[in-house]
Amino acid sequence: MLLNEIKHTHRRPVSRDTEYGVDAGRYIGLHFNPESKDLIKRIANDETIPNAVPPEKLHTTITYSKDNDVKDYSVDGQLQKPICAKIDSFDVFPSQEGKNCLVAKLDCPDCIDKHNKTRELGASYDYDDYIPHITLSYDAGDVDMDKLENLTKKYRGMEIYADEEYDEPLKNNWAKDL
Repeated sequence: MLLNEIKHTHRRPVSRDTEYGVDAGRYIGLHFNPESKDLIKRIANDETIPNAVPPEKLHTTITYSKDNDVKDYSVDGQLQKPICAKIDSFDVFPSQEGKNCLVAKLDCPDCIDKHNKTRELGASYDYDDYIPHITLSYDAGDVDMDKLENLTKKYRGMEIYADEEYDEPLKNNWAKDL
């Protein structure tokens, strides 16, 4: 089964035998509605965020499981009711290549619930805590802490909406496609 066929297959787990190999792991995420993508793009433009993620690539990770033991979790596909997330703060996370990723941390209990459900069903996770977020840039350069505080003050509480939950085989070298 090809990735583009898997990506849009809803209410079914990802096949274990994928183009990335047997037991490739599983990625589950949320895509945002067009208005939210436009809003995030405006923030990136207004704040001159370097190397901003293109709107069509904006997402929030629910699960990045290197183990493919999340067989019983079914993604919802196109959501009947969009998930509301509020921007909480801005931060810098290290990228896989050691660069500074500029992220907007989200206040989103629904994301946390979905993540916890995947963990209960066997998903692995490499970090101590799950922090729902949107990556605005995978290479933001040097980021001034004052800028992060100003961004947080300016955009905290702004609502964005996810309208699709999707899954795909885990692709460990995904960053090269950005």
